[in-house]
Amino acid sequence: MAGLMVSPSRYVAAIVVFLLIFNMYLFNRVIRLNTQNEALEMSLHTAIPAAITSKTDPATVTVTATVTATKTLNAEKTANAPAPAGDTETGTGIKPLLAHEASPTFPAKIWHKCGPKGVSEQAQKLMKLWLEKNPHFRHELLTDDSADQYVRENYADWPDVLETYMALQVPILKADFLRVLILYADGGIWSDLDVQDEVPVSGWIPEKYTKDTEHPVNVVVGIEFDGWQFTSWTVMAKPHLLHFKNVIEYVVKQLKTTAIENHVSLSQITKAMVGEVVAVTGPQAITMALLQSVSEETGQDITKQHIHQLKEPKLIGDIMVLPQAAFAALQGGNPTDQGPYLVSHQYAGSWKNEVGGEEGQNAPKTQQTAASS
Repeated sequence: MAGLMVSPSRYVAAIVVFLLIFNMYLFNRVIRLNTQNEALEMSLHTAIPAAITSKTDPATVTVTATVTATKTLNAEKTANAPAPAGDTETGTGIKPLLAHEASPTFPAKIWHKCGPKGVSEQAQKLMKLWLEKNPHFRHELLTDDSADQYVRENYADWPDVLETYMALQVPILKADFLRVLILYADGGIWSDLDVQDEVPVSGWIPEKYTKDTEHPVNVVVGIEFDGWQFTSWTVMAKPHLLHFKNVIEYVVKQLKTTAIENHVSLSQITKAMVGEVVAVTGPQAITMALLQSVSEETGQDITKQHIHQLKEPKLIGDIMVLPQAAFAALQGGNPTDQGPYLVSHQYAGSWKNEVGGEEGQNAPKTQQTAASS
């Protein structure tokens, strides 16, 4: 009987010993894992801050006609722009910003584009003046090819816009469309090559508005010589504004309507079909879209009567409208009762021919298309 009682005791003792050994194993395992996690966390803390706090060199960069500007642009966006939120309506990857959400400052960038003939001697002089008066600004000069690449990279997630832009064969339609695409994606100053800067950009907005933090200025436009239409040869804007998303959608609608009315595809649209370029992609289209947009944002019905024949700058919502003398003095008879002349438009009008662009650009394709339609 005694022998029978000893056996279970030994069995229990064996189990207890086994459990002690197993618990010691688990304890050591936990200690090793904690040590590894602490080491990993320490390495992350020492490596990440350098990448986060690195900044882009603020020096002015001039992009020549033979260089695609998009690599520099994307690098600056990564370093300086707020993290984009998805735009579920268009899929652009850019969150459209209301007035109070916009950046506090305008990007120090001047945008120009040349055609297939390159930059004339006169245009080179005018570009030099821009940089002399604004030495801390970056200058971006796009060609036909680099402009196409810019749109591909910035609007890959908005296929309706990308496909519309790439389909256009009339140079002035693409140039008009390009300026609003740039102002939405990057902001800064768009200016045609035949525009001379008379006053540094820092002096464009009256001081009383620059000090008013409760009513930000996010767009600066001037009145054309007709007394109510915004000039499109020079526009300044902050990036990602809902206003310019609305302008883009307005232009796309105008182009598609033109194609439908003429029973052609977008690539078959000719300048003759468009009729009034200003109303489809130009200053009138930009004006109407911006007035509609600011009306929706402010809850007021803003019409051309609110900006007609201005004598002094007027802030409508977050859009600063300058009188005719500011951007169109030469076309308006050089008025002396509307404040300073900020830029002078030389009005080269290189697009005013049957193909809507520099002579010879896209001519064979356009003529063939016109014949087929």
